[in-house]
Amino acid sequence: MASLALWQRPDDPNCADTVPAFEYRVRGDTLEYRWADVVPGFDMPVKATLAWPAMAWLHPTTSWQRTRVTLPNASDFRVDPNFYVVARRVDAPVAP
Repeated sequence: MASLALWQRPDDPNCADTVPAFEYRVRGDTLEYRWADVVPGFDMPVKATLAWPAMAWLHPTTSWQRTRVTLPNASDFRVDPNFYVVARRVDAPVAP
């Protein structure tokens, strides 16, 4: 059975059968991030590493956002595994 958000009915045409994707890119001390593969109006905060090794809250939207990070390496960025999301690193440049 497809996964459903708690507020959706199986017969809802806006019902998604994919896991929300947290798309991100770390460049230097800047994290760029957004939600992808989500239903309209999706609104869920998520915890991620902004200052290694601690987790902090982010409030992504479907538009690209930026914040500063303090990570030893870009590969040290993590999304809290307790959230049912796909963390997807993207390499394409993000528009300002």
